[in-house]
Amino acid sequence: MRRLLLTVSIILALGFSASATQYGNAIMVKCPHCGNEKAVINLISGNTFGGLMWWDMCTNFPNNPEVCPVQKCPYCGKYFIYRTAEKREATNKSVGKGVTGDLTFAEARKAWEQLHDQIEQEDMNELALLCLHRYNDFQCEWPEGYKHKKKHPRTAEDHLFAKTIVDILIANYKVKTPLFYAEWLCNVGEFERAKEILDATPRPEQNPSGYDFARLYDILVESCQQKVGKVRLIY
Repeated sequence: MRRLLLTVSIILALGFSASATQYGNAIMVKCPHCGNEKAVINLISGNTFGGLMWWDMCTNFPNNPEVCPVQKCPYCGKYFIYRTAEKREATNKSVGKGVTGDLTFAEARKAWEQLHDQIEQEDMNELALLCLHRYNDFQCEWPEGYKHKKKHPRTAEDHLFAKTIVDILIANYKVKTPLFYAEWLCNVGEFERAKEILDATPRPEQNPSGYDFARLYDILVESCQQKVGKVRLIY
């Protein structure tokens, strides 16, 4: 599954590590609603080989899995923020290595409905971005031959929800370049608003050794012209 990219600097810091993927005893996270515990992964080391990154700030690193920032309790079915939940390390391996707790789009929507007006701004931003990424799963580019589960197109109601999420992100989520805002707007079909950002943003210089925002700029210009919201790969 595509995963949340918290900041560009995190991935730059990771580089292309050759460390083997190793897990410690699972982390037992306590549901703040019913008090039951859920086992999630405790990654000791990983690597970024075979990883993918998209311009909507989402990633897929099979050998460097991350715990989803929003968890669903398997007992009561309610959602909670992993960062602020009570945790402990399992004392034995009987619970297994644990799970990442990835959410589907439908689950992310339910988590938003339950949590968005009850959590801190930082967590609300991450939940909003998670919702957008899960919405985008049906329209993201994958390398030829890469095995992934195809997602069904979204409904008109889903589309309106995603537009609302993008408005919230633009108002609250700080990014390195406004081109990311234009990308998100294209993802939900707001091409005229995306074009306004492009018109107000000089085309960046090419940077083939890092994040080539000039390439993103050109992709967005093409997306606005063709009115296509497909999420393109960075690499």
